[in-house]
Amino acid sequence: MASTFTPLDALQERMLEIFSVEGVGGAAGLIIFLRGLPGSGKTKLARQLKEIFPDDTQIFSISQFITNWKPNTSISANSDELSLATAACKQAGK
Repeated sequence: MASTFTPLDALQERMLEIFSVEGVGGAAGLIIFLRGLPGSGKTKLARQLKEIFPDDTQIFSISQFITNWKPNTSISANSDELSLATAACKQAGK
């Protein structure tokens, strides 16, 4: 099975490319969902993007919008609760 791992540096470089395109970010808006195993660098990448684009970045965690979520547990990708939390993140980012 082929690996889908992308080094953090490569992700950061790609994000800089995306944000540098005219019309992306700012008034046009861009929502980025980071998903991965615990400790894989999601929060680190989000914080680095916030440092690079402090005025254009808001960080939301889906766990903020799931009422009965417990730390160190997972939520089914097909669950209604995950769909509602995703919609809440999108709304909060407007």
